[in-house]
Amino acid sequence: MNKAILPIILLVTPSFAQGATAATHLAGSFQLGPAIILITILVLFVAVGIIFRARVTNDYYAAGRGISRVGSGMAIASNWMSAASFLGMAALMYGSGYHGLAYVVGWTGGYVLLLILMAGQIRKYGKYTAADFIGDRYYSQSLRAV
Repeated sequence: MNKAILPIILLVTPSFAQGATAATHLAGSFQLGPAIILITILVLFVAVGIIFRARVTNDYYAAGRGISRVGSGMAIASNWMSAASFLGMAALMYGSGYHGLAYVVGWTGGYVLLLILMAGQIRKYGKYTAADFIGDRYYSQSLRAV
């Protein structure tokens, strides 16, 4: 059923885009076109959420554990090496000069150290986030919140 609905959604979406282009223009009053587009998008999001919902707990972790280790590592690396991180580090280096390199190296080293020391333990313990692991391991809701 899921494979049949996705092509239909992909075929209908361009017609919504054409209607949105024709129906929207800047004005100070209520516009029916943007309201219809907003409601349609929200209904589409809810429909996709219902159709592709997680059936079991393992589905919440990295696509039901269907992503390989290499794929998961590449996703984490792409998130970590995002444009915001790159520009932030460049600005830090520019603002503080050579001493900003200590922050960049410390951040990178800390990230790798966290993955090496904690990732395996979290997986063995059966938790999905560091906060869940720490809170359950040390029986403390306040540590979980921190």
